[in-house]
Amino acid sequence: MKYILLLTFIISSSFAFSIDKKEKMPVKENKTSIEVDFLFWKQLEGGVDFACDDALSFEESTDYGLAGDLKSAKYGWEPGFRVHLKQGMGPDKWKLELVYGLFAPDNKETVLVHEGKKMEGSFPQYTTTDMNRATSKISFKSHLADIFLTNCFKPTDHLTFTFINGLTGAWLKHNWNIVYYGTDNAIENHIKPKWLFKGIGPKVGLRVNWLLGKGFIWHTHGFLATILGNYDNKFKYTVYTDGVEQIRARSHLDDYRIATNINFLLGPGFKKCFGDWAFDLFIGYEASIWYNVQQIDRERFKHSNPQTRHVLGQLEMNGLTTYLNISF
Repeated sequence: MKYILLLTFIISSSFAFSIDKKEKMPVKENKTSIEVDFLFWKQLEGGVDFACDDALSFEESTDYGLAGDLKSAKYGWEPGFRVHLKQGMGPDKWKLELVYGLFAPDNKETVLVHEGKKMEGSFPQYTTTDMNRATSKISFKSHLADIFLTNCFKPTDHLTFTFINGLTGAWLKHNWNIVYYGTDNAIENHIKPKWLFKGIGPKVGLRVNWLLGKGFIWHTHGFLATILGNYDNKFKYTVYTDGVEQIRARSHLDDYRIATNINFLLGPGFKKCFGDWAFDLFIGYEASIWYNVQQIDRERFKHSNPQTRHVLGQLEMNGLTTYLNISF
């Protein structure tokens, strides 16, 4: 991704030095436009370690807790999309904009114990023998919908600012299944933390287009949203011994909270006008960060002194974004 950013900077710099001062930003006051975004992102999460791989044997270690390298659940690069519909509202450059986006990454992986080493789970586990493998299956799905009022301001022939304000709705769902196996495969520990957040709140932003020359534009935008919604978190820990189920922990958290989302994008684009219609092409880097939604419960099991321990993390999505916008 750093090479993409470097390449876009070099390309934009070369055009910036060749700007014709008589050239103007190709802006048409079209009534309607449709934009389709293609996302190729990777999601990063905090608090999703599930096993201690390549740990020392108890005879070699004086530690009473985990000793070794923690293994965390990871996502690969996944596609997503957004659709924008923009409609002009009168002569004052106001527009109504409707947006819908979907991003749904998932991944599964298996960690095997190394010869001469031990493996431990970072969640509670019950085994009569040593662990020989751990599996993780994680998934996330986000549905986002926005309704905006936007207004375009053009301070110079080479620069435009679009001020954005409105409401955003979010539906975020996170599922995670971890399984620990003993060497005899007679006992399986199944841990299932999951959460769902759904809410609505205000969202503000700014889009900036800077003419580089010959129809090429450097585009950037930034958004900030605060969303009040319902947060539903469930945790279940089940032990299967020779196929017989025993639930050792089951808990449910249901509350309301405010989640914060920060989003920014930058990169080069190209715009061309033809009579009564125009099109835009763009490719660049985008990042979206969520706060106060990722919460993983670590200790909720039955013993003489029950405890709860929440691990809070943030969700980070970043990668390549391309779009095509057609105005008419």
